Amino acid sequence: TFIDECALAAGIDPVDYRLALLAKWEKPWSDVLKLAADKAGWGRKLPKGEGMGVAITNWPVATIRNFGSTMAAVARVSVSQAGELRVQQVDIAFDCGRVANEDAVRSQIEGGAIFGLNMTLNEESTIKDGAIVEGNFDEYPMLRMGDSLPDIRIHFGALSGHNRFDLMGELPVGPIGPAVGNAIYSAIGKRLRTTPFRKQDIGWT
Repeated sequence: TFIDECALAAGIDPVDYRLALLAKWEKPWSDVLKLAADKAGWGRKLPKGEGMGVAITNWPVATIRNFGSTMAAVARVSVSQAGELRVQQVDIAFDCGRVANEDAVRSQIEGGAIFGLNMTLNEESTIKDGAIVEGNFDEYPMLRMGDSLPDIRIHFGALSGHNRFDLMGELPVGPIGPAVGNAIYSAIGKRLRTTPFRKQDIGWT
């Protein structure tokens, strides 16, 4: 989210700002970012209380060329005036070189995105007198089967075709929280720096 704050200070669109930072780096990073933004409809005007946010990451080492996997996520959220947050849609594009099993990769990305969303919105262990307070999952806030989940859309069009089949399991967890946080700022102008978001005041008038 700090990258978004830099973009705001510079007066530059957050996607364009990231593309400028990536201009001399590997092309697949820019391709991933452009595809996620395009599929999400980045740049269209949304009503007050709705917003989009973007984030991009690489796992496990972002400073080596043609190494690891790169992923961009664009989240669209709505925030009611009472502060009720709903993540409506997440568009994800990625490059891991090649994929061997498209369905397996899709499942890993969807599961990782939900895992990241859960960490962002809900998960927290509290400690009292040196012990964890939450004794079981009935006391541990997390997404449940009956909760409204976002439409998670996975886009394969940014795969570079490089001769590697790289990591995917952990990758989707990283960009979800920042994308949602940036979307909340876009929606209501409040910058969140602490998770879980369920404990933050995001009401607006």
